Amino acid sequence: MTIPPTAETPNEAVTLRIRGGDGRMRQTITSAQRDARAAELYSQGLTYQQVADAIGVKNKGDAFKIVKRAMSKVPVEAVEQLRKRQDAQITRFLQVAIGVMERSHFAHSQGRVVRACPGPGTHQGCTAKYSDDACVGIPVLDDGPKLQAITVARGLLERSAKLHGLDAPVRTAIEGDELVIRIKGVDMDAV
Repeated sequence: MTIPPTAETPNEAVTLRIRGGDGRMRQTITSAQRDARAAELYSQGLTYQQVADAIGVKNKGDAFKIVKRAMSKVPVEAVEQLRKRQDAQITRFLQVAIGVMERSHFAHSQGRVVRACPGPGTHQGCTAKYSDDACVGIPVLDDGPKLQAITVARGLLERSAKLHGLDAPVRTAIEGDELVIRIKGVDMDAV
């Protein structure tokens, strides 16, 4: 809480820090507004130093802490709304990737579809009788776009799992001379 300057100290405003019954600092309306302003400035692309200068704190480290504190207090409704919007985007992108995977793609070279003929009369539509006769051939399939779509789909599914908290948390601890990794929900004796 800021107390305005008095007649005895006309150039000095005094800032009081409020503590609760447990001795911890309590956030005041002024500090909550400052935190929100810091988060807003940072979201506009300012650096932590620029945020620190704008809100009047000592250094960029303090600005970093203020922005992180403000972000941790985002209302749950807003976070859930953002999660739903991102989930809708992921679903839309996944549908496009699946469409790419389901289509046939032909190999191209110099702007033309690559065609191959395994020999006269070996495929439907081949009118060639001898090896020197012209054959339009059959288009050569290209699996590259499907494989790229699979990679994109995998990334989208991983992002969706993170968004909804489906990934099991991993705990790492060093015990003596060995590294122990525990995965929550997995009984290693049953494996």
